[in-house]
Amino acid sequence: MPMQSGRAEGWPALSVPAVTLTDMERKKRLGSVIRRARVNARLGVQELATLVGVGRDTINNWEAGRAVPSMLYLGPLCVSLRVDPRVFVELPEPPRTRDPIEDFMLDVGQATDRGQRQGMDDERRRRGLPPADEGSAE
Repeated sequence: MPMQSGRAEGWPALSVPAVTLTDMERKKRLGSVIRRARVNARLGVQELATLVGVGRDTINNWEAGRAVPSMLYLGPLCVSLRVDPRVFVELPEPPRTRDPIEDFMLDVGQATDRGQRQGMDDERRRRGLPPADEGSAE
């Protein structure tokens, strides 16, 4: 994770992780999944902590989205909660908004693609071949 440095007058340099909202949102979603799976498995926090081999505070931190389980604990967590590991690794991406420049670039790219396809179809017709979208097997 990239680091950002900041220094206030009279204070030593401080390095803090550059956390994006997306990272925080994913941690919260993962925590929510862990909590729902624990409740569905009818386990208390202490029971799950004992089964996984971590402290109660660790489970609380995972569920609150303040931390994420390392790969070391993924197996015991899945076994204890009786869930498939994909439950944790296939979390959907949070919705992301594009900025206007990105929208413009996508529009330009799509227009360019359409123009290139049209040009190729025109060339195919000139040579007596069907357009590419009419089932040519090339």
